[in-house]
Amino acid sequence: HALDAAAAAAPALALVHAGPTPRQRVKPESMFDPNDPQIKQDLVRMIMQWCEDEGYYATMQTIQDEANVKLAELEQQDALMLRLRKCILDGDWAEADRCARASFRNYKPLLFAVYRQQFLELIAVQEVQKALAVLGKRLKPLEAHARSQAEFKDLCYLLTCKNVQDGIASWEGVSAERELLAEHFQTVLDLDDRAGDARTENKAGNGAVATGSLSVGAAISAPPPSVAVRPTAASSMRRVPERRLLSLLRQSYAYQVEFSPFHPRAHAARERESAMAVSSLLDDYQCPMLPNSLRATLWGHSADVKAIAYIGREGTYAASGGSDNTVRIWDCRDGGRLHATLEGHTARVWSVSAGPSGRLLVSSGGEGAVRLWTSGEGGTSESPRAGRGLSGSGPDFRCAHDLGDRRHGAVYSAAVSDSERACVTGGYDRKVRVFDLAAGCAVSTLSGHESAVTSATFNQAGNLVISGSKDCKVRFWDVRSGLCIKALSSPLIGEVSCIALAGNGLSLVVCSRNNANRLWDMRMAKALVTFKGHHNTHANFVRARFGPKDETVLGGSEDGCVYLWGAQSGAVLHRLRGHEGVVYDTDWSERASQLASCSHDGTVRLWMWEPDASYDCVD
Repeated sequence: HALDAAAAAAPALALVHAGPTPRQRVKPESMFDPNDPQIKQDLVRMIMQWCEDEGYYATMQTIQDEANVKLAELEQQDALMLRLRKCILDGDWAEADRCARASFRNYKPLLFAVYRQQFLELIAVQEVQKALAVLGKRLKPLEAHARSQAEFKDLCYLLTCKNVQDGIASWEGVSAERELLAEHFQTVLDLDDRAGDARTENKAGNGAVATGSLSVGAAISAPPPSVAVRPTAASSMRRVPERRLLSLLRQSYAYQVEFSPFHPRAHAARERESAMAVSSLLDDYQCPMLPNSLRATLWGHSADVKAIAYIGREGTYAASGGSDNTVRIWDCRDGGRLHATLEGHTARVWSVSAGPSGRLLVSSGGEGAVRLWTSGEGGTSESPRAGRGLSGSGPDFRCAHDLGDRRHGAVYSAAVSDSERACVTGGYDRKVRVFDLAAGCAVSTLSGHESAVTSATFNQAGNLVISGSKDCKVRFWDVRSGLCIKALSSPLIGEVSCIALAGNGLSLVVCSRNNANRLWDMRMAKALVTFKGHHNTHANFVRARFGPKDETVLGGSEDGCVYLWGAQSGAVLHRLRGHEGVVYDTDWSERASQLASCSHDGTVRLWMWEPDASYDCVD
């Protein structure tokens, strides 16, 4: 019922790309033990099957011969173990000595256990002279291999006892103790085999592998752990399903595609499924489904468009602000259309920012105004004209407050906190201001920048403000105290045109007017990656944002392209062409898997992934 309700609640999302399904990933290493002999045998048989299917008969025969040799060794070890078990159960200690020496690499702790059992049985039947002989001739030379330093002394004490229980309370009788000893020997054999395999695997890398003496002692003194069962004849005769290796590989890559960051849902209008081919099995699947195609061009502004932002998390609507002094609301579904025009600014709109709920929008302008727009009943009757051109259902934004002060000059940046309780602005007067949106007034003014503040934003918790300025500095402010707690000042920064914080709060993108955007580590205050290829020297505000899952960075450029960089590598993954002027701003909707951009050509463009479109990468 919950799934049906969720599907009915989001009919519009069927026409757009959906984000990844939020499911918990399974740890691959928890699936099976690669050292399990049965798993190893299954792998060998699947490889042999693939070689036979593809015509590599000589290779298959070689693998089969080597596997048969290994199997023969295992069978020989099993035969020796059966023989050793019979000797222990029958009390043939001399033959048990020979079998232990032949079966185990580190056999001395096991010999001590064998002769300890013989000694205890002699004590149990009061054969003191024979027990004394075993103690002196057999156990004394192996004293260093006892489970503890006091064990040999405890055995000596038993010579004065009438029965074994006087010294060892856990003694359960001859038959039960022999069975327990045989089980422990089987456990030690499995541990010894694993230690030998690990020793072989690490030999080339000079890896240090323990000799196994500690494991042997632990195995004899403790209950047997859970160990892998050797492959049986029945399992060896089981038929391998057809093309089993290829089937497992396809399942593995299908799992990676399903949980990849850019996995799309096909359009309702597209009846065929998109092909997701894997060209190499040597690397994990890396989904190439970054936006690569123009979906729609939205016309409506009569001048250049300076800012763009999606409204809410759904990505259904977006807001843009431009030099025609208006904020326009766009319906981004289907081919896109103008939903509403918000008027009231008397100068160009430099910045727009929306809250995650989609019911709140803030815009800042060149006249110093900071307008708070609310949807539905949040507006007032004396609002400026809002909603002109409104058609159909959707957000009905009206101006609730004008937070700005014309005396402060142009406000270049405005950002809403995730809680939608506060807003931070920066502008020409070199001040950073924090506003209480419920009260509609400024609660703090942060001073310290020596030139105009071009960008300001909150962290996810809302207790930290980050601002960038033309003074080539990025400052971090504590909201409660109003103090600057850190400042980034480096020749690498240059005049800051925009800053953007990653969702996890650990990384910061700083855009500068020197043809370079940089990724900074918030904890170390260190530049990690430089993003190049674009142009940003003349336009005041060319912005960049984090893209899908914070694994990419999206940014505008003076050459009219939208650039997509890898956040870790800094490489240009793709370049979107289509605008005919400077691209000022971009924004990414995770839920809709869609990118929006705005430009000096007066348009807003929507970009998406198309299977038939190519990628434009730059060296």
